[in-house]
Order: sequence, then structure tokens, then C-alpha cells
Amino acid sequence: SRIQTVLDFSIGEMEWSWEGNQDNLVREFCKADGQGRSQYFEIDWTPVVHEGIIEKVLVTVRDVTSFKALEKDSQRKQLDLEYISEIVGVPVQKFEDIMNQANAAIEENRRLLQAEAVYNSESLKIMFINYHTLKGICRSFNLTTLASAIHEAEQSLAVLQKTKGEDWDQSRLLNELQTVEAIVQKYIQLSIEKLGRSISADTKVVLDRSLFEEHIERLRAIDLSHLSEEESDILQHTMSAFQSAFYYSSQDVFNEIFDPVSKLAKDLGKDDPVIEFRDQGLNLDRSQQKLFKNVFIHIIRNSLDHGIETAEERIMAGKPPAGKIMIELKQIDGHIAINYEDDGRGLNLGKLRDIGLKRGLLSESDVRDDEKVASLIFHSGLSTANRLSEISGRGVGMEAVRRFIEDSEGRIELRFCSPIDEQGYRRFAFLIHLPSRGHKAA
Repeated sequence: SRIQTVLDFSIGEMEWSWEGNQDNLVREFCKADGQGRSQYFEIDWTPVVHEGIIEKVLVTVRDVTSFKALEKDSQRKQLDLEYISEIVGVPVQKFEDIMNQANAAIEENRRLLQAEAVYNSESLKIMFINYHTLKGICRSFNLTTLASAIHEAEQSLAVLQKTKGEDWDQSRLLNELQTVEAIVQKYIQLSIEKLGRSISADTKVVLDRSLFEEHIERLRAIDLSHLSEEESDILQHTMSAFQSAFYYSSQDVFNEIFDPVSKLAKDLGKDDPVIEFRDQGLNLDRSQQKLFKNVFIHIIRNSLDHGIETAEERIMAGKPPAGKIMIELKQIDGHIAINYEDDGRGLNLGKLRDIGLKRGLLSESDVRDDEKVASLIFHSGLSTANRLSEISGRGVGMEAVRRFIEDSEGRIELRFCSPIDEQGYRRFAFLIHLPSRGHKAA
């Protein structure tokens, strides 16, 4: 219809009539061949002009099906290269750990979604934390394609939290989960097929822990002085092998946690923080390793985003341009005590009071209690961020931290380190207590 109109209006008319209407001509189309396959065509329209009058139009139709196929293949290969460039930036073991964690989170979210045909606030909260934690890990290691897909799925859950599930659509949420899963599987496929890496299942070794630890302690108690040098070396290597099979050095675990901090600081426009880490040579088991990574991904991001100021702000406040993060681990009376602190501005207690009163989370007497005000940071959906981004603003990070710790039979406390300043900020430290399943290194 459009073609017919342009031709009727142009043929036999002045050349300007063509120039004013040629944009309405169809330039490409697709049709099915006799076997149901798609064929693609492009059309060129060339007016034949005599003495300023359009006499006829030369039409050229080209079959570009093969070219389109090559174009799609090129786009697919380009996308694969983008995925591969993300994968090669992550150490092999770390990539495997992230993929295993992603599959576990996806599986739990699928189970919760399939079990809930209608809105369930508790299930929604768990799914949200799973997405939020996984997104933080992916962003930390530049797995941006996956992080973006998770962010989209997370946004749908954020809307449902605000509307109390008014638009609950189980099939749509499952489709978004499948999109995330497809990207995870694409990463794994390319890692195996193009890079020659393998992704093993997250295997578990089941044994009597108390019996194992008893044998380790008996080995450690052996007097090596009467043994030959060779025998002593064999015993030491045996103990190290046992320990490395079941335990991770806390220093190594935190070194992995600190790896992405520089990139995160850069994304937030902050200088790389100085990190002071002290421990007692503790070894951690696999569950503690995962717990520490989940917890401190959120806490460090919280420090960099909300606590530690930009270099300009710090200089104006008489501080060094780079912030400082201090972490200390101690083993005390059967538990691990962790002290976490940064030298940023602290909590915005004034803003927290306003939010708490507005949402009915604080009574008039509570607002005078700084500790009760500060505890709001663990409340679901509460954030002091000025804007929502892929890095922060959901108000779920510290709630996730508390959930991870309490699920591991631990607790987290907040302790103030300074009086409140003129802007309403007050510095604080986190005190985390966890059951001790590790032991000091030999």
C-alpha cells in the first residue's frame, strides 16, 4: 500500500515529489520459501528522470539471506568473545566457585518460585538476597553480562516488595530466572569448549568432624625431636595435606575477598582503601569460607559506598585521600570474634531517624537512642543511598549480612567509636561472633 501510494504520487510528476516521499518505500522484507525457511531481501528504488519528470522507477531486488546468516553468525561470535573476555579475567578456581554458587542460588530461587503460585513475602526476601549477593560477586569479578541480567531480575522482585505482590506473575519471574540461568550455562559452556576449563560439581566430603580434628590434634602433639629429619618432614607434610584438604587459611580467604576492592572503589569514584588485616593464623572450613565471602562482599561495599568519603571530601576533613579498612580476627572461648571498622564518616543517624519515623519503625522515645536508630541498617528495604544503582540502594545488603551470620549460629553487633558530629554522622565498628570450626595453623 505504501509502495503503491508513492509510485502513484511520483511517476509523471516533478523530481521533487520523489525526494519528498521516497522514505516511505519498503527497503527490505522477509518471506518463507517453499520449505518454511526464511528468505531475506533488500530493495533499491531508482527513479528514471527525463526533462525533470519521473518517467519510471528501476527496482532492484537482492536476495541477502546468506549475508544475513553470516551477519547473525558474526554477532553470535562477537557475543561469545565478550563472554570469554569476562571469563578469562577470573582465576580458574574462583570462576568455578562463582558458577557453583550461581547454580545453587538459581536452584533455590526456582524451588521457591515453583512452590509459590501466589505472593509470599518471606520467599521473596530469600530470593532477593540470593540475587543481590550473587550480583555483588559477579560485579566484583567483572562478570558484567551476568550481573546485568541478575539486576533486571532483582528489579522485578523490588517492585513486588513495594506493592506487596499486587502484580505477582509466577511465569514472568520464572522466565527472568531462566534468562539468568541461560547466561550462567553459556559461561560454563564457553569455559569448557573454548578455554578447556572444567566445572566440577560442588562436591562434599562427609566424615566425623570431631574424630578428624582429634587425629589432627594428636598429630600436632607428637614430639618431633626424636624423629629423623626425613620422618619429621613426612609428618609435617601429612598434616599440611590434611589441613589444606579441609581448611582454608583465613589470610588466603580474605585476600580473595580483597581482590575486587580496587575495581569497586574505582566504580564509586573513591581512592583504593588501605586495608589492615590481622588474624591469629586461623584456618577456616569450606562453609566458613563461603560465609566470610558472602558477608564481607556486602560489608566492604557498604563501607566504600556509604562510609568512606571521596578523596576531596577526606582532604577537606583533614584525612588522608585514601580511606582505611581494619579487620581483626581472634579465636576466643570456642568462637571467632571479628572486629570490622573503617575510618569513614560513619552512619548518617539523622537520615536514619527521619526514615525510621516516616516508616513507623521508631517510636518518639526510640529516636533518642542512637543504638536503636543504628540498628535500622539491618531492616529490610531500608537504605540511606541517594540513588538506586547496580552497586547499592536496595537496602538489602546488611539484612543479607545478618541473615547469613544468624543462619550460621552467629551474631553481629554494632559498636560506636566516636560521638555524633555536626552533620549527624557517627563512626562505628561491626563485632561479629561465629562458632569456631577452624583452628590455628600449625
